[in-house]
Amino acid sequence: MFINKGQLLRDPERQHRRNGQQQIFGLVTGNNRLLLYYINSDRELSVIKDVLWHLEPTQQICCLAFDPSGIWLAVSCCDSSLCIVPALALVDPEAALDLRWQTSDITKLQTTKLRPVATSIVWWNSLDGQHVAILGSENGQISFVSLTTGNDLGRTFVTGEINSLQLCLDNSLDLVFLIISGPTSQWRLILEQRSIGYCWPLEHIEGDGLMPIPVRTRLQNLKHLSVDKMASLKQMLVETKKGGTSSAKKAPDEPSSKEISTTPVALQGPEIYSFQYSKERYLISTYNPSIQLLKIYPAGTGEEKILYVHKIPSDGKPILYADRFILLSNTERSSVYISSCHLSEVKPDLEQSTESVVQSFDLGPGEQVIAMYKRLRSTIADSDRNLGGQENPSTEAFIVITSRNVFEVAPTKPPAELFMQMALDSNQLENAERLAVLFGLNLQTLLEAAADQKLEEMQFSHAITLYKLSKCRFLKSALKFAKSGHPNELLSYIQILLSARDTELSQSEKLHLSNLAMMSFAEQVLRQSAQEGTPLFSKYLSFLKSNLFYDEVLAVNIAGQTKTWKVLHFLATNRGLYPEVLDILLKVKPRDSLVWDCLSDPEMLQPLLLNNKRAKLHMQLVTAQLPFLELDVLQKLSALYNPYSPKFKSFLDAAYQQKVYKNSGTLTYNRENTQIQEFVEIFICIMLQLLKNKSSPYLNSLVKMFRPEPNIKTKKNVAPACGHKILSAGFSHAGLVRGKQLYMWGNSVQGCLGCGPTMIKFMVPKSLDLFTGLGVHVHSISCGKNHSLALTSNGVYSWGSSQFGQLGFGITSHSSHPRLIESLSDEDIIQVAAGQYHSLALSKSGKVFAWGWGVHGQLGNGSTDDQNVPMPITTLAHKVVVQVCGAHGHSVVLTDDGEVWAFGSGAFGQLGAPNLPKSSVPLLIDLPEKIRLIACGYFHCLAVSTTENMYTWGSSYQALRLHAQAQKRARILQEKQFVPDSAQEEEIIAHPPQFSPSLIDTSQVQGTIVQISCGFHHSLLLDSKSEVYSWGRGIDGQLGHANRKEISAPLALPSLSGRNIVAIDAGADFSLAIDKSGAFISWGSNSHSQLGSIPQESKRNNMEGKMVKYKNMKRVIKIPAGRQAIVETPTDVISFPQILSFAEEDDEEQQECAPVWNTKDLPFDAEGLHFVLEALQDLYDPSKILSKCLEAENYQAAAKVASLQKNYAVALTYQLTALSKGGNSHCSSLSSLDSPQGAIYCFTVEGGSEQRADEGQELPKESMAGEASNIVEHYVDFIESESHSVIKKLLEQGIDFWLNHSLPMGHLEELFMKHITKFSMPLGLMLFCSTKEDSQLWSQLSTSFCLQLCKDILSGMNEKKVIPEYVELLSQVTAHHGGERAELESWKREPQSLVDSVPDKGMFMTLHESSSSQSEEQLIFTCGHRYGLDTFHRSLLPEIELALLRLNQPLPTTASILRELFSLNPLVKLACPVCVLSHLQESST
Repeated sequence: MFINKGQLLRDPERQHRRNGQQQIFGLVTGNNRLLLYYINSDRELSVIKDVLWHLEPTQQICCLAFDPSGIWLAVSCCDSSLCIVPALALVDPEAALDLRWQTSDITKLQTTKLRPVATSIVWWNSLDGQHVAILGSENGQISFVSLTTGNDLGRTFVTGEINSLQLCLDNSLDLVFLIISGPTSQWRLILEQRSIGYCWPLEHIEGDGLMPIPVRTRLQNLKHLSVDKMASLKQMLVETKKGGTSSAKKAPDEPSSKEISTTPVALQGPEIYSFQYSKERYLISTYNPSIQLLKIYPAGTGEEKILYVHKIPSDGKPILYADRFILLSNTERSSVYISSCHLSEVKPDLEQSTESVVQSFDLGPGEQVIAMYKRLRSTIADSDRNLGGQENPSTEAFIVITSRNVFEVAPTKPPAELFMQMALDSNQLENAERLAVLFGLNLQTLLEAAADQKLEEMQFSHAITLYKLSKCRFLKSALKFAKSGHPNELLSYIQILLSARDTELSQSEKLHLSNLAMMSFAEQVLRQSAQEGTPLFSKYLSFLKSNLFYDEVLAVNIAGQTKTWKVLHFLATNRGLYPEVLDILLKVKPRDSLVWDCLSDPEMLQPLLLNNKRAKLHMQLVTAQLPFLELDVLQKLSALYNPYSPKFKSFLDAAYQQKVYKNSGTLTYNRENTQIQEFVEIFICIMLQLLKNKSSPYLNSLVKMFRPEPNIKTKKNVAPACGHKILSAGFSHAGLVRGKQLYMWGNSVQGCLGCGPTMIKFMVPKSLDLFTGLGVHVHSISCGKNHSLALTSNGVYSWGSSQFGQLGFGITSHSSHPRLIESLSDEDIIQVAAGQYHSLALSKSGKVFAWGWGVHGQLGNGSTDDQNVPMPITTLAHKVVVQVCGAHGHSVVLTDDGEVWAFGSGAFGQLGAPNLPKSSVPLLIDLPEKIRLIACGYFHCLAVSTTENMYTWGSSYQALRLHAQAQKRARILQEKQFVPDSAQEEEIIAHPPQFSPSLIDTSQVQGTIVQISCGFHHSLLLDSKSEVYSWGRGIDGQLGHANRKEISAPLALPSLSGRNIVAIDAGADFSLAIDKSGAFISWGSNSHSQLGSIPQESKRNNMEGKMVKYKNMKRVIKIPAGRQAIVETPTDVISFPQILSFAEEDDEEQQECAPVWNTKDLPFDAEGLHFVLEALQDLYDPSKILSKCLEAENYQAAAKVASLQKNYAVALTYQLTALSKGGNSHCSSLSSLDSPQGAIYCFTVEGGSEQRADEGQELPKESMAGEASNIVEHYVDFIESESHSVIKKLLEQGIDFWLNHSLPMGHLEELFMKHITKFSMPLGLMLFCSTKEDSQLWSQLSTSFCLQLCKDILSGMNEKKVIPEYVELLSQVTAHHGGERAELESWKREPQSLVDSVPDKGMFMTLHESSSSQSEEQLIFTCGHRYGLDTFHRSLLPEIELALLRLNQPLPTTASILRELFSLNPLVKLACPVCVLSHLQESST
C-alpha cells in the first residue's frame, strides 16, 4: 500500500528525528521550501508544515539536522550560514520546549569565510554540554561549529569528498563517534568516550560573534531523551557508581584519551558501514557488495561479536535495517525491496538459498529513492494486537522518501488478521506460519486463537490440529472443549491424548485430564438417564476400570451425587473402593434396588468390621427395611453378615477364646467398638426374614440338635524352609513386618501401598492400620511390580494392581485396600511370593497355587492364559514343595528332596537351559547337587546347595547386549591384530551369558548362607555371621560400595559389619536391610521414595531414573538417577517410625475356635440358621431372638432357641405349632432337600398376596401322627424321669395336639407304651385330676392301655416312693372336695405332713414319706397359689406364655411382657398369672 504525502521537487534534502512517541521529518524541495512532517502517536496527531524560506540563491538550503530532542532543526545554507528553526514549536504548539533559541522565528548564526559549503550536517551535544554542528564538505573538511555562538570550534580533514555524516552512539551511551562516508571510502572519528573522560578537542578559532550563552550540562537535556535511552543511561550510571571512577577502574587494555586519534581513521575493507537502530538497540551494519552479505554488530568501535548475518539480493542495496525487515533499493534506486530478516539470515560461512524478498515496489520514471525511515506506528489501527488473549507485536511501517514523493509502506491488512485467514484454511497453514515469522507474530497464541474459532464452528479435527501446532497445553485445550459444551468430542479428544504414545503428559496433566473425562462421562450419562445398556454407559464403565489416573474419591462422590448407583457399585467391585462407596450409601435413603445391591455386597463386611459407626448405620438401615427387601437382596445380606465368612473368622475365633460374659448374659467382644453380638443377631434376623419370604417348608430334621463342638485346633505359625519374609522390596515400593504390623512405603501407583485411594505419589513408611483393626497378625510380605501380598493369621491378603488378575479377586482391576483372598481360606498357606504381574502361594502340605499374568507360562498350569483366581499347579502334585519364588516372567520352586523346578519365560536362560523360549509346565533344573535355598529376581536366579555352593542362571536383556557389544569389540580388535588389554577382557568377563547354572565365587563369604535375594541387575547375600554381601551392576548405587562400579562376585559391605543384620532384600535398583535392634537401612535409587524418604528434586531435568524408548529402534534404556536421588552407601532411615526390635514368632499353642460347618460354605437355609443358633448360642440374646422368631412365624427356630434355654415344654409347643402350620400344606424331611427340587416351590401372585401352588394339600393323618410322636419323644428324652410335672406338661401339650387334629390314637398309645416307665406317673397325675378334655382322651384310649397304665402306677406306688407331685395333687384334691386350703406355712412342711392334713385319708392311696426335704425357694401369691421358684420359671411360665398364644385372640405381646417382668430380679409385685390366665380364658369363651 502506498500513501502519497506530497509532491516534491528533484533532489530534496531530508532529516528525521524520533523522540519517544513523536516523530518529525524535515524535507527540502527543489524550490527551496522547507516542509516539516510531524507524527505524535500518543495524541494521534499528524501535521505537515510548510515553512517559508528565503528565495535568494545564496540562502538555498544545502543540508539540515535535528537536535537529539527533536525540538530544533539546524539548517546549513549555500553561503555557509547556519540557522536554527524551532521545528517542534511550529508543528505542535502544545509540546514542551526549552528556550535556548527563539521559538517564534528562525535564529540565524554568524558565519565565516573560511567555512566551506556543507554537504552534510549532524547535531552533536558534546560532553561539556555544548551544542555543536558538525559539517562535512566536498573538499574533505569537517568543521565543528558552535550552535550557540556560531563560532568555529575546530576542524579536521579526510582525503576526499564527504557525502554524509552519521553520528553514532553505543548502547551504554558511553561512546559517541562519527562515521564519515565519501564516494568510495569511509572514516571513523571518535568524539566522546565518557568512561575515560575523553572529548574531541574543541577550541574557539575565530570570530567576534555573539556573546556565548552560559554552558549548561548535558543532564539538563535528559528529559528529551527517549525511554530506552534513559534506561540505558541509568544502567550505565549504576554500573559506574559500583565500579568507581573510570580512571581508577580502567581495564588494562582500555585506551586512554591520549591514545585516541583526533583525526578520522579510515575504515579498511570493502564493507560499507552504516549506523542503525533496531530491536531496541544501536547497531552498526556492514555491507559487502562483492559477497552480498550484511553483517550486524552492536554499536561500538571495537571488534564486537557479530549478531546477525543476512544474504542480500544480488541487485539490492541495504538502506534500513528494521526489526523484522530490511529495506533495500536497487543500484539505480528506482525500486524498493522489502526483505525478511528471518528468511535472509544465514550463518557467516553458509549461503542462504531461500528467497527473502517478500515484496517489491517500482518507482515512477525518473524517480529515485533518497531515504527510508521506520515509521513510529502504522496509521492502520492495530485492532488485532490482542488477538488470542496476548499482545502481538505492533505492525511495522516505513516512510520512503523519493525524489518526487513521500510514501508510507505498511501492510494492507493487519498481519494477525491475515494470519487468521490463512490459519483457518487447512491448506494455508504453511503460509500462515511463514507470515507469523515474517512479522514477528506470536505464532502459538494466534494458532490457539484459530483453534478456538474452529472449535466454535464445530470443526473439531481441524481445531485439534491447530491446538497441537500451537503447542497449547493439553489440559488447557481440553478445558476449552469442555467450555464449548461438546462433551462427546471432549471425551474423544481426552482419550486420544491419554492413549497416544507420542504424547508426553505429566502426572498432573494425566490426573486432571482423567478427572475431566470422568466428569464429562457422568454428565453425558445423566443426560441419557443412566441407561445401562447404552454404548456410552459401557464406555464409561470401561474408562473407570482401565484408567489409572483419575481421583477415585472424586469418582465415588460424583457417582453418589448423581445417584448413578450402578457406577458406584462398579467402582466398589472393580476398584476395591468398598469403604468409600459404603460411606456414600449410608448417607442416602436406600429405596432403590440398585442401592441395596451395593449395600448388600458381601465385600462390605470388611469396612463394616473396621468402623463401628459405619456398622451401626448399616444395621439400622437393614433392620428398618428388612420386611420389604427382595429375596436376592436378603440372600446377599445373609452372605454379608455370615458369621462364618472368612473375613469374620478372626473375630469369631477371638470371641470363643475370650468367653467374657456380662450381666446381660451375652458375650460381647469388642474390636474397634464393634460388637460381635450385633453382627450375629442381625444375621439371624436376616435369615428369619429370608426363610419367611421363601415360605420355608417344615423340616423334621430340624427337631434334633446339631450339637456342634468347638473347633479345637493347634495353631502354629508354620514358616517355610526359607523362613517368613518380613522385609520385601518390589519394583518401586517396599514393605516390612514388625511387631506383627505391616509398614509400607515407596511409589503409591495403583494402590500398591494398601493405604486407600490417594493422590500422594510417594509415601514414607506408614503402618497399615487395617490389619490391626481386623485383629489380624501379619507374618510375611511380598511386593511385586505394582501389587503386594501379605500372609496373616487369617489368610492371604492382597492389594494394588490386578491388571492380569494377580490379586486373586476375579474381575477387580485394582484395589487400594488390602482384601482377603477367600479362595485360599481353606488352605493352610505358609508362604506367598509376588512376581512382576503374577502371584504364588505355598500351603503347609506342599501344594502350590498360582494366579495372575500367564502369557509366558509362569503359572505352571500348562496354559499361557491369565488366571484371576488362585489355582493349584497339578503338575507338581507328586512333589512336596518347600519354597516358591516369582520373577518377571518365570517362577521357581524348591522341593523337599532338593530339586529345583522352573516354568515360564526362558528367553534369557531363566529356565536353566539355552534355546528354550518358554515352558508352561515345571521343568527340572539340571543342578549337580541338592539345593536348600533359592531366589529369583527379574531375569536371573540363585540357588544355594547343601554344601554351601551357590549357583546362578539367567541374564537380563541388557546384560546380554553388553556382553555382545564387548565380544564384537574384541572381535574387531582381533581382526585388526590388536591384543585386547586387561580392561577389555574384564569387560567381556563381567557380562557372561548365564543360560545354564554356573558356580559363583563365594570365597569371600565367611559364614553359612542364610538369605539370598535378587534384584534387577544385582544380588544380595546374608550369612550366619550377619554379614551382608552384594554383587552385580551398581549404576544406581544399589551395591552399597560408595561407587557405581560393577562387581562380579559377592563382596562384603564394610559399613554393615557388626550391625547384626537379620533380614535383607533386593529391589529393582535398590537394597534394604534391617538389624536386630529394629533399625531400617537402605541404599540405591530413591527416585520413588523406595528407600523410605522423600526423594530430592533434581535440578538438571525430569528424565533421571526414567525409561526412555528410542523412536527409530526397539530399544528401551534407563537414564540413571541423579546424585540427589541415589544413596550409594547403606544409610539408616530416620523417618521410619519407632518399632519393636526383632523377635521370634509365637510358639505353638492350642486355641478354641468357633464350631465349623461340615461343608465348605454355610448354607443360607433353615439348616444353616439352626446350626448358627446352636453353634453361636453364647453370641446372641435368646429372648430377643425368640421374639424375632415368633414375629417371623418361624416356630421351628423358636423351638430351637427355647430348647437351648432348656425350656422344653415351650420348645415342644413351638415345634408342634410348626408341624401344625406346615402339616396343612406339606411336610418335607431332610431327605427331600437332597433332591434337585427339594424345598423349591412355585408361587402365584394375585392382588398382592402369595399362595404356594401346592397349598391345600394336607399332610395325611398317619404321617402327622408319626411326626408328632417323634417330636414329643425327642423333647421327653431331655427330661429326667423324676421330673413328673414337667413330663406331664409335655404330655398334655402332645395330647392336646392329638385331640385338636383328630390324629389316630394308635400312634399315641405306641408312644406311651414305648416310654411307659417314664410316662406312667405323669399320666397318672393326668388321670387323677382329669378335666373334660382329659376325659375325652381316656375315652379314646384302649382298655388294655388303661389297664397297663394303672398297673404301672400301682407298681410305682408299691415301691413306696414318695412322689412330691402326688403329695401336691392330694393337697389340691382335698381342697377341691371341700377341705380348707393349707396355710401358707404348710408349703414349708414335709410331704408327709401335707398328707396328714387331708380330712379323709381313706379316699387316697398311702404315700411314703419323701427322703428329701423341700429346700427350694417358694413363690407365693395372695390367692393361695404357691410354686417353687425354679419350677415356676422353667415350666409354669412357659406354659402360661404358650396358653396366651393359643387363645382365640392370641396375645403374643402380653406373653412376652409377662415373661420379661417375671425375669426381673427382684421380682415386681404382680397378680397370679394362673388366675389371670383363667380369667382370660373365661372371657374368650
